[in-house]
Amino acid sequence: IGTAPLTLKLRLIASGGDTCDPCASQIKVDERLGNYLFRVEVHDYEPASQWLTLKWSRDNGAEACAVAAMPAGFNQGDWVWEYFDNDTERLLGNHFAANPLKLRGLIKETCATPSGANEPKTYVRQWDGTIRIKLDSGALSGRDRGVALFAGAVGNQAQGRANFTGGVLKINLEHLELELSCGGKRFVPGDYWLAEVREAVDASGDTVLSAALPRGARHHYLFLGELGVDKRLVAQNDAFKRRMNFPPLTDILAADVGFTDHCVGLYAGAKNVQQALDNLCAIDADYIAYPLPNCGANEGKSIKDRLKALLDPDGDGKLTVKAALDNLLCQLNAASLPYSVPACAAGPSVRELLGLAAGDNNVAPVLDKLLCEFKANDLPLDKSDAALCGDLKVPAVVTVQDALKILCGKSGGGCAVVATSPEHLGQLLLEFANSSSAKDLWICLKAGGYPLPVLPAIANKRSLRISGEGPESVSIAFSGDTLAFAADEVILENLSLTFGNSAGRLAITADTARAHGCHFSRTSNSAGGPAMLTVAGAGNGACRMNWRDNVLYAQVKSTSGNGNLWAGSGVVGDAKVSKAVLALSKEELLADKIAYDAALNQAVTEIMAMTPDKRLAWKANLDQVVTPIGRAAAVRVAKAGSENLSLSLAQASMSYSETLAAVEGLVAQWVSYSPDCALRLVNQKVGGVIEGCQVDGWV
Repeated sequence: IGTAPLTLKLRLIASGGDTCDPCASQIKVDERLGNYLFRVEVHDYEPASQWLTLKWSRDNGAEACAVAAMPAGFNQGDWVWEYFDNDTERLLGNHFAANPLKLRGLIKETCATPSGANEPKTYVRQWDGTIRIKLDSGALSGRDRGVALFAGAVGNQAQGRANFTGGVLKINLEHLELELSCGGKRFVPGDYWLAEVREAVDASGDTVLSAALPRGARHHYLFLGELGVDKRLVAQNDAFKRRMNFPPLTDILAADVGFTDHCVGLYAGAKNVQQALDNLCAIDADYIAYPLPNCGANEGKSIKDRLKALLDPDGDGKLTVKAALDNLLCQLNAASLPYSVPACAAGPSVRELLGLAAGDNNVAPVLDKLLCEFKANDLPLDKSDAALCGDLKVPAVVTVQDALKILCGKSGGGCAVVATSPEHLGQLLLEFANSSSAKDLWICLKAGGYPLPVLPAIANKRSLRISGEGPESVSIAFSGDTLAFAADEVILENLSLTFGNSAGRLAITADTARAHGCHFSRTSNSAGGPAMLTVAGAGNGACRMNWRDNVLYAQVKSTSGNGNLWAGSGVVGDAKVSKAVLALSKEELLADKIAYDAALNQAVTEIMAMTPDKRLAWKANLDQVVTPIGRAAAVRVAKAGSENLSLSLAQASMSYSETLAAVEGLVAQWVSYSPDCALRLVNQKVGGVIEGCQVDGWV
């Protein structure tokens, strides 16, 4: 039922008589009042939108009839009419369902029967007036005895004036003043107030109803369930389920008994006894006590002692399982993990060489030493291995580092020696040639150039092996006449050997001669010289060759024309470039492959440094040399040789390799090339495999 108090007071209304006659303003009671039961009723209330609808009648709302049997004149007068039916009369009170059909009667200012299918139209009732007001804003509309309601000040005495201030609604009706307190009050449709007006006892200005609470049916609600949008019951909370269930005492289970959780961490918000017991099965470790143990013989050197400040900061020996596990999982590491360093057996050990004392320690410092400081000089050498070299068994050799130092100083004995410089290579070969005891030498060459001077012949050896990283990265330049290698086996791998002397040669005398991935090159300025490479068997015996994927280049170069036609200063337009290109035909360079390659590199560098304009000017001059009709046949033939350089000069960006090839093609116009002897097999006893080799010369 509602809670809003209502006050009704008879209005003080003066007559319109003569103002000069004091008695003319008095009005008889039976002319202004009467005997009636005044009814104010809550027609509708919408809590969400705060719209409140009231209606009132001096006849207690008794003037009603069936629409089908309406008396004459019922539809006339200063009334408002409410159309209703049996459904709207039953649906008084508050309702939770959304948009019910025909929830309230339909109030109209004219007696016109509704036509809507869902509009009530069975009965009709007369009311003196009605008001619809929005309690949160004061917006209102309505009528009283044919007069439209309007918002006005309290002092305005006109009929229909409505004032809503401070949550209090005040309306001037035709004969009554209505005052309803609305702020924070509850309204229930169907609630009503009744005020008796008796002319024998009441006079204008009397209060006929004072702050009365509404009457009406007291509505009791029981929530049975809620239908969701899928037309299924919505699950309710545990308290609702227990209330709806309410079994007999003989059938009560733990799930039927409510539970108030005063220890959320332990019971996790359980709503009944069953849930509380179930939650105990999943109790958090933070709620389980754990006393620190006595570690007995390990007391003082256990994990507990390493982490004691974290496990037991207050020193009472009590903590929880969670605290213990958290500290173990988050704080336990090698620095807090005990480790007893062993004394180790007699003799040098890793522990001794790392400077670790035997006894109680942690894992961390031991691992730090091993991971950050452990080197070859901390690793003892196992001298019990019978196959170990005698040089490594001396007392001075204790560690692997000591052994490596000894091995680095050895140049033979099957060990590969890395030549660290050209001088080192020459020294290794010289020492090997002069040593009567050293029979084997394997030299490894890192990328780089290795100028090699005159060397004595290497003879009476078992094995000589020289290995490089590749012929393009390892280059040996021999400037002497003869490089002689005599051994049971001679092996050359992945290197390039260039002879700076036009008569320079490599003489191999061996039972087995192997060469793989090597480049051999020599240029001469005259024919008839010795072969660049000779292979023979020891003592005029047999030699088994295994030569694969090698390049042999042996050429005789000689000047056959005048290079000024293509590279003269006037043609090139750059004296420095012209000089560098013409120098490539000098006799001393044609006989020295090493010097020639250096001069060729210098010429290519000078050309690539030319400005684009100078390069284009040289190109234009070259084109004039080779294109005019009527030139001698020899000049026209030269077009192919100079055309590549002409194309390169026209490029915005010149590559080194393309420019080098183009310059060699140009120089070929006035320098002639003829094959020289590249490889000579001394007799028919020299044989084997020569496969995948490229030979530019005679064999």
